[in-house]
Amino acid sequence: MYKQFNLSSITPRALEKRIDLKFNFDIDESSIKGDSINLVTLKGGDHINFKTVVKNDLISLLLDEWPKPDTVYHVIIEQEIKNITGQKLNSAIRRKLIFKSEITSVPIIKSPYQHEKLEDLKFEWVDKDNNESYYIEVAKENRFYNLVYSGDVYTNSISPVLPELKPGQYYVRVRVQDGKEYGRWSPIVTFIYKDVCYCDEPENPGPSADAEMPSAWDDLFDNTPDSVTPGSGSVIVDDSDNMIDVEDELEVLTAPENGVTPTSFVFEFDKNLNNQFGEVIVIKREF
Repeated sequence: MYKQFNLSSITPRALEKRIDLKFNFDIDESSIKGDSINLVTLKGGDHINFKTVVKNDLISLLLDEWPKPDTVYHVIIEQEIKNITGQKLNSAIRRKLIFKSEITSVPIIKSPYQHEKLEDLKFEWVDKDNNESYYIEVAKENRFYNLVYSGDVYTNSISPVLPELKPGQYYVRVRVQDGKEYGRWSPIVTFIYKDVCYCDEPENPGPSADAEMPSAWDDLFDNTPDSVTPGSGSVIVDDSDNMIDVEDELEVLTAPENGVTPTSFVFEFDKNLNNQFGEVIVIKREF
């Protein structure tokens, strides 16, 4: 008897960051391509990234990020997917999916506070329901892809031992977790671990074997008086009264909001650079 190729069930597995799609035939893995399956949020239509694993009649979506509890997602399966006999789906499939959770409490991190500099790691938080089980993540960036620590916690504080953690900026978040359910993440807090040491250069270190030769640029900053070099056509102008002392530190008056990666941003400083020999360099620092 002819049996139509179709989707049998969808099973969300929140703690495994996984969605299982079960079909009534074994799947032809070669028919699953980049846009064969999509996962989007109902509000905003944001696409969720995942990896696909096929085993017999099961397609598992391994999510890159934790799914948000009680948020509506849509799974979209294109008709081009085939079973091992070459039969396609009768039509594209669109199903609603919710990672249900009865946990409504959202912890608030009390220590460290925002941008605090820490010598010893200790994290503390509170939540309105005084839960007994939590899950914590510490990462190098605010998307929490590069984790340096994660784990279950059965109190509202923890002092993890991370002997190989390098000095730098990190991010922490925590959520309530009970059995197979979990609540929403706390607001992200960023902190500085063991402030980076910028040691002073030694005075008069003397020439080295690979020292650079003087350049015309160096001449602009020597102590010679205002002068015109005959026949050269070049003029050295003393405008030191209008210039910033090179040893002054610029203070940043505005900075990107913590936990947000902006597409563009205008930087403001406490001194006017005058666009004269002034240069601001923004560096992405990797730890």
